[in-house]
Amino acid sequence: GQGGNLALVHLNIDRLRFVNDTLGHEAGDFILSVVAKRLKGFLKGQHIIARLSGDEFAILLKNIRDESHAKELIEAIQHYLEEPIEVKGQLHTLTFSIGIALFPEHAKNYSELSMKAETALSEAKARGGGEYEVYRRGSATKTLERILLENELKKSIQQGHFNLEYQPKFNLKSGTLTGVEALVRWHHPDLGMIPPDKFIPMAEETKNIVALGEWVLREACRQAKKWQESGYRTLRIAINMSAIQLEEPIILDKMKEILQETNVSPESIEIELTESAFADRDGLQEMVQKMRELGVTVSIDDFGTGYSTFSYIKELPVDTVKIDKAFVNDIHVNEESRAIIKAIVTLANTIGLNVIAEGIECEEQVKVLNELGCREGQGYYYSKPTTATNCEKFMEKWKVNE
Repeated sequence: GQGGNLALVHLNIDRLRFVNDTLGHEAGDFILSVVAKRLKGFLKGQHIIARLSGDEFAILLKNIRDESHAKELIEAIQHYLEEPIEVKGQLHTLTFSIGIALFPEHAKNYSELSMKAETALSEAKARGGGEYEVYRRGSATKTLERILLENELKKSIQQGHFNLEYQPKFNLKSGTLTGVEALVRWHHPDLGMIPPDKFIPMAEETKNIVALGEWVLREACRQAKKWQESGYRTLRIAINMSAIQLEEPIILDKMKEILQETNVSPESIEIELTESAFADRDGLQEMVQKMRELGVTVSIDDFGTGYSTFSYIKELPVDTVKIDKAFVNDIHVNEESRAIIKAIVTLANTIGLNVIAEGIECEEQVKVLNELGCREGQGYYYSKPTTATNCEKFMEKWKVNE
């Protein structure tokens, strides 16, 4: 193509099958014709457009200056296509997944360019719809493993290949058990144990975290109830929750439903959120406040790693602050870590928050934490995450049921 570079765009209508299933094929065909019309209207004959398959179009954008120019055009197209469409008297807003490959930067011939646009498209789809991706070198190899794992993740959630382990928390002075943290484990029948740092980010990107998180919540509540029925005093179970889960408006109703269904007292459930969850999203504070109104407590995880200013914690709707293990690690040898922990403890005491240290690995750390006024902790020094049954040994040992 003369006059500058080209961009090949593969554009896919998200969930068109859903429209076909719910409104019938005529509606689906009508929507396709509207999308095609809008694309033609927008591109005004300056670029080439073709329909690749049922719900996928290819667009060849000409005279593209660079990647940011291509992105600008795509965003404009997206905006234009996302205007609601009236179908059978109802307005429907579509979203689109879009993959972009640039000529000559990513490939020198059409078939290779097309493959790369398709790879970028599957990356965009993996992010849950409504997103566009520009092809990145090396993403093809990642994609195969990713596609496999993503499919398996979905299946495993349906088939129940997950289980919870529990890491006990202790009072640092008396050594008594104060609660446990529930941690999700994926044990795949063929692939074996898949580490959380591999599947949690993937579950978040693909929104599978919503279904998984619901399972975790229900399972932890069931366990809490079981322990209560076995005569152990109310033991608080902490459950990690992702910002993505909080963005689902339905989460509150789900929590209410699970708390009622398992008949567990909300006080024995603690929701752990990472610090960054509050930072990026304004609406979340309100959501968290509503959660607390259900009676659950909320703790903020990894505290101290994200922000230089601690003062904003005053505004957060939380009950407990968890000190990140990065500070606990070298607390017995590093003056600065001690100063940071001291500051967090002092601040927490002033505003009436509980403090817990994670990642405790030796006696020395317990000693220093005690001196600094930190009351609770967890870590390999006490116990690594373990089965519910093993946790009961700690409960027996400390006579939690008295």
